[in-house]
Amino acid sequence: MNGPTDGRRSLERLFGAGGALSLLLPEYETRACQLQMADFVEGALAAGQHALVEAGTGTGKSLAYLAPLLRAKSQAIVSTATKALQDQLWFHDLPLAVRLTGVSPVVARLKGRANYLCLLSLDAQSQMPDAAIVGYMPEVRAWADRTTSGDMDELGEGATPVLRAALTRGMETCEGRLCPFVRECWAEKARAQAADAQIVITNHHLVLVDAKLRSVGDEDGTGMPLPQGAPAVLDEAHTLEDAATSVFAAEIDAGRASRMLNTRRVIDAVGRGRAGTIRAALEASTAAFAQVERMLGAGRSPIREEVPAGIRLAELATDLAEATGEVADGEEGAWLSRRLRELAMDADRVFRVGDPDWVHYAERSDERGIVATAAPIDVASTFRQLVADRRQVIGTSATLTVGGSFDYAADRLGLAGAEGMVTEPAFDYRRQALLYLPHDVAEPPAGGGASEVYAAGIAARIEALVQASGGGAFCLFTSHRALRDAWRRLSGRLAFPVLRQGQAPTPVLLDQFRAAGNAVLFGTRSFWEGVDVPGEALSLVIITRLPFAVPDDPVIAARTDRLRAEGRNWFGEFALPRATLLLKQGVGRLIRSSQDRGVVAILDRRLTTRRYGALVLDSLPPARRTAELADVYRFFRSGGR
Repeated sequence: MNGPTDGRRSLERLFGAGGALSLLLPEYETRACQLQMADFVEGALAAGQHALVEAGTGTGKSLAYLAPLLRAKSQAIVSTATKALQDQLWFHDLPLAVRLTGVSPVVARLKGRANYLCLLSLDAQSQMPDAAIVGYMPEVRAWADRTTSGDMDELGEGATPVLRAALTRGMETCEGRLCPFVRECWAEKARAQAADAQIVITNHHLVLVDAKLRSVGDEDGTGMPLPQGAPAVLDEAHTLEDAATSVFAAEIDAGRASRMLNTRRVIDAVGRGRAGTIRAALEASTAAFAQVERMLGAGRSPIREEVPAGIRLAELATDLAEATGEVADGEEGAWLSRRLRELAMDADRVFRVGDPDWVHYAERSDERGIVATAAPIDVASTFRQLVADRRQVIGTSATLTVGGSFDYAADRLGLAGAEGMVTEPAFDYRRQALLYLPHDVAEPPAGGGASEVYAAGIAARIEALVQASGGGAFCLFTSHRALRDAWRRLSGRLAFPVLRQGQAPTPVLLDQFRAAGNAVLFGTRSFWEGVDVPGEALSLVIITRLPFAVPDDPVIAARTDRLRAEGRNWFGEFALPRATLLLKQGVGRLIRSSQDRGVVAILDRRLTTRRYGALVLDSLPPARRTAELADVYRFFRSGGR
C-alpha cells in the first residue's frame, strides 16, 4: 500500500534529515519509523482501505498520521482513548502538523456532553446551590462569564467530581431542544463545530456512540455530530474492544428510574392521570435492585436469574412512553417518549436474562451505587456493521500484534483483511534495556490464588531489584490483593519514598513519583498503560505476573465459554493474546526516550517454562535478556551500559 514515489519523496522532505520538521523543531531526531508510518498511512488513505499500524513508543505517530490526513484535504476524525492524548493532539501535535504541511483546515474538538458546563444546571445552582458546591459558585460564575468553550477542564483541579455532577448533564438528563438555554448550550456549540469541521479530534466513546445513534435514528438531535463517512484514525486502538463493549452495553443504576420519573417535566406531562403508574415503576425499580443486591459479591457479580421486578419496570416505563402521545407539545412528547423508551429498553435488556449473545452482571460504583449491565459477548460484528462498514478505519497503537501478527486485534474488531504494518523500533532496546527473567522464583498459584511461599518470594525479589536500581521503580500487579500483600511486606523495608495506588489520584501520584526521583510506586491496571515517566525517575519496571484476565469476570468468562462452545482454542485465540498485549503495555512504561536506560523484570517463570512463553517473549521489544540477578546489579552499577 505504499504511495507513489513522488508522495514518498514529499514525505521525506517533511520528516527526513534536514526536512521541514527538523527546521521547526531544532531538537528533532530523524526517525525512519515515523517516515515509514506516514508513508503507510498516506497509502492507506489513498486506497480507502482499513489498516492497522503498530508503532512503538518514540515513533512520533501522531504527526505520522496527522500529516497524511492534512495532505489529503478531506474530512477526517482522529479519536483517542485518553484525555491526555486528546490534549496533546489539540494543543501541540495538530498545530505543529498544520505548520509542517502548510495545510490549515477547519478543526474542532469534541468531548462527551457531560464535559461541558450545562447552563440549565448553572441557572438552578445559582438560584439554590447545593451545600457541597456553594463555596465554589463565585469562581464558577466568573469562569462561566469568560469561557469560550464551556469545557469544565478549564477549571483544572477546581472541577471536582461533585462540581461536575452538579453542573453538567449527560445524554440521559439533557433536555435537548426543550432546554431554554439550547441556543447558548456549550455542548451544542461543540457539536455544531464538529459537524462543519474537516478534522475532528474526539474520543473512542463518542465515535462509537455516534455510530450507535446513527443505527437507530436521531429523533431529538442528541447524536450524529461527527462527519458522516469520513475516515477515522483510532489512536490507542488496543482499547477499542473494551470501549465498544461499554458503549454497546445496556446498563441501569439504582437511581435512574427515580431521576427520570421524579422530574417535573415527566410529572407535569403524564403524571396527573398516571401517578399510580409512576409510583409502581419506582417500586419495581427498588424491588429489582434489592434482588440484584442479594446477588452481589466482590467486584462484578453475574446475574444468572431473570429479575421479574426489573421486567415490570420496563413494562411500566413503556406504558408511560405510550402516554406521551397525549402531550399537547409534540416536541416535548417526542423527547419524553424517547427517554422513557430508553429506560424501558435498558431495563428489559438488563433484567431479562437468557439471550446467548449477552452477559449480565452487577457491581457497586462509588458514584452511582449498584449498576446492572448487559454486555454483548462479541462486539466484532457490531463494530464492523456500525463503524467499519460506514467509514474507513486506521487503527494504531504501540501494542496491536502478538508474535508479529495482527490476527487477534483484527478478529476482535471485525477488521479481517485490514492491511497491517509494524514500524521499526524507535529506540535501541539492546543498548538501552535489560529484560530480567528469573528461573528461581516460584510459579504463580493457579487461578490467581494466594500462596505464602510465592508471595514471600516475590516480595524478596522486588526488594532485591529495588536495591539494585536505587529506587526509581514501578511495581506492577495484576490484582489489588497482590498489591496490598506486597505493600504490607515491603513498605517499611525499602529505603526510598514508597507510593501506593489509591493514596491519591493517579496524576498526583505521578507528580510525586517524578519529583522524588528515586521513589517506588506500587500500582495495578491504572499504571500498566497510558503513563509516561521519561528520564532517570523511572529506571526499573517490575511486573510480578503475566496479566491474564481474572477468570471469574463475567464478560471474560462468557467470551471464553463462547469460544469453547465453538470448538475454538480459547487460550491461544483470546486469553494469551489479551495478556500479551497488556504485558507489552506494562513493558512499554520503561523506555520513553533515546536517553532512557533501565531494566524490566518479569517475575513469572512461566515465560521460560511454558510452551507459550516463546510467543510472548517474541512480542516484546528486543532487549538483552538475563536470568541472573547479578546482571541486573551490574547493569545499574555500570550506568545502564
